[in-house]
Amino acid sequence: MEVTELAPTDALVESFELSERYLVWAAYVQDPDPQSQGRTVLYKDLETGEVTAVEASKPRLQYHVRTHGDYILWEGGDVYLEPPSHLMLHHIPTGDSTIITELEGTNPLGDVHGRVVALSTTHYRTDGQLTFWPSDVALYDIDSEVMRRVTVQSGYLRAMRLSDQHLLVAEFTGPSPQSWNWYLLDLRQLGLVDEEGHVLEGEPVFDPSEPPGIR
Repeated sequence: MEVTELAPTDALVESFELSERYLVWAAYVQDPDPQSQGRTVLYKDLETGEVTAVEASKPRLQYHVRTHGDYILWEGGDVYLEPPSHLMLHHIPTGDSTIITELEGTNPLGDVHGRVVALSTTHYRTDGQLTFWPSDVALYDIDSEVMRRVTVQSGYLRAMRLSDQHLLVAEFTGPSPQSWNWYLLDLRQLGLVDEEGHVLEGEPVFDPSEPPGIR
């Protein structure tokens, strides 16, 4: 079939992401599933045409999906866009799902690429408040489970997009949708990942007041 309807209007699809093999989205399933509590993460295998609902996504309300290679990344919570939030990673071939972080004040979604996840997080705050800001940017290594803080101090920072060598970071500066500073971080030059793309342990390196890389 040349054209396929993926979801009707009443599925309330939140987002789509497309890789070379998979189309991923979060939506209310068309045939109600008693296990599903809200938006479920689904993916379509573009080679086989099969659509699969991720079991680990059913108990809570999921949204903001990302995908790369064999991985799906999403955030969710018990209430849409309200903390506490969690960030989950799903490996399609094995069906394994991992909670990377939970009880977040911010929306932790960042991006996944290769064997690394970039995320926004309130994990490093000391006030214990479940609010969106301030937040940090961190890297998570899927193989070693190393979590590396990237930012020197918490601020109005979001991890946006990730490649095998670069991370795009946004810093919110005001109420306007255009009120963002944008930074491109070279992960290898900053000593955040090695030549194979694995996260290196170490101290935070990025301070927006003295931006490295390309602004």
